[in-house]
Amino acid sequence: MPQNALSTTALIPVPENRLRKSIVFTNIDTTQNIFLDTSLIPTITSSNAGIRLRPGDSIAFNDTLDGEPQIQDSWQAIAGAGTPTLLWFETESIMR
Repeated sequence: MPQNALSTTALIPVPENRLRKSIVFTNIDTTQNIFLDTSLIPTITSSNAGIRLRPGDSIAFNDTLDGEPQIQDSWQAIAGAGTPTLLWFETESIMR
């Protein structure tokens, strides 16, 4: 599974993927929060991001329940503080 060490500067660890069917995010840090949102917001901050992952939390999305545009868009992430690690996994509509 891909993972990214984050900082308090937003980055796009998950690029746009029009084949994506589902995605799971996990905060594997033990003390710091991670904030996530799609790239519909120009640059996320810890105060405008739509999703907060507390230490050890995971969240999953799929195109059936959450909609293709949100799932397939690129995702931004930022740390609340420190350098927590974001782990993510995606599935696609075709096998490569």
